[in-house]
Amino acid sequence: MNVLMDQKVIIENAWKEYNRGLLSFIRRKINSPEDAEEILSNIYLKLATQVELSRIPQKLPAWLYRVARNSIIDFYRTKKTSEKLPEDLFHVSTRQFWKPAFPDTDESLARLTKKISGKPVIAVGGLGSDINLPGGTLDTANKSLQNNDFDLIAVGRALLADPEWVNKIQFNQPGSKSSIFLQ
Repeated sequence: MNVLMDQKVIIENAWKEYNRGLLSFIRRKINSPEDAEEILSNIYLKLATQVELSRIPQKLPAWLYRVARNSIIDFYRTKKTSEKLPEDLFHVSTRQFWKPAFPDTDESLARLTKKISGKPVIAVGGLGSDINLPGGTLDTANKSLQNNDFDLIAVGRALLADPEWVNKIQFNQPGSKSSIFLQ
């Protein structure tokens, strides 16, 4: 019981002495007050863990600021990684990606989705279909990509189901379901 009280006193005293300075240090490096508070809370937990394990750093202020610096670096590393991915992405599936979405427009569903949302769009439907569809060619897909109608186009099941698909493309075998990619 005495050991727990001693640990609690050590943590409280250290926190009273250093928490404002640590928060000020963190806030100079992190713009968001919420993120700075979260980093400060994590430093508190690390301090409490060290005290609980009876590993109280000899130079406590230096240790706390080193933990703060490392936490800030980790924060930006995590943030940098997460910013690479878009927040939203629409996967717009229609029977034929190039056809108008509605009778009163000549815009595809993918184009309308991108136009309205401003978010990245994946078009799906009819590319590489083994039925003879006039619009389901690579030329149509390239033209739509160049027009910024969508950002990506998904490959259809007809192609994915063919275990030789990669070889057919690699070795330029015309007449196969994948010949649209060779134009």
